[in-house]
Amino acid sequence: MSKYNTTGDGMLTSAVVASIIKRASRPLSEMAEIFTSIPQILINVKVEDKEAWKKSKEVIDLIDYYSKQINLISEKQKYKHEKKIKKIENKK
Repeated sequence: MSKYNTTGDGMLTSAVVASIIKRASRPLSEMAEIFTSIPQILINVKVEDKEAWKKSKEVIDLIDYYSKQINLISEKQKYKHEKKIKKIENKK
């Protein structure tokens, strides 16, 4: 989506989803079977120096750790999605 817009605009997302549905020639309900919702949590923290975190080994290590965790989850989700897609394709 960032290829088209960096704001996470819901209207653009809706248009892209509609385009995918049309190209797939499948109902959204069927395609939604492979969707896994992963909520985004944002917490604003007031700081005096917005660049200080870059010097913190603890913060850098945590970012690295959670980035790896997200990648592991993504790989597991990709595997699950591939299995679900095959199942849907076999229904045809």
